[in-house]
Amino acid sequence: MSKFLINTLQMQGNNLERVYSFIKSHHSQLDFNRILPIPVGTKDKPAWVRSHWGTQFGGAFQVERIARNLYSFRTYGKAVPVIAELARRFPDVRFRHQWSEELPGWNAGVVIYENGKEIRRSESEWVDEIPWFANDYLDGLTEDPVAAVL
Repeated sequence: MSKFLINTLQMQGNNLERVYSFIKSHHSQLDFNRILPIPVGTKDKPAWVRSHWGTQFGGAFQVERIARNLYSFRTYGKAVPVIAELARRFPDVRFRHQWSEELPGWNAGVVIYENGKEIRRSESEWVDEIPWFANDYLDGLTEDPVAAVL
């Protein structure tokens, strides 16, 4: 069963403004429908969204751009498929998608994409089982997020 998850999406690369412009809509700073649009005429939109976005209820909510290259957002379920599509569309950008349940440490995971492909993934029911989840937070992905705050 899906759970509410706290996510971060961190990006590294040249011309990140292209990504920001692409994912932003008048509804949200991170609109999943811009990344992987629901086809016109889809009869069962909730089922399509679960299958293609990996989440429900319109995708990301409570989206906050907390640094130049770092977004925080909540989802109901893992949003891995839609973030994988974003990485595929922007192969020149390195993405790190990290999540855990609202109760810290439960149902945690991280996926890193380079050149449009997944290069590293770790998931666990408990964050302590992912040794590099917190300790390796930036994983070489650009500047200190505190220094990059807008």
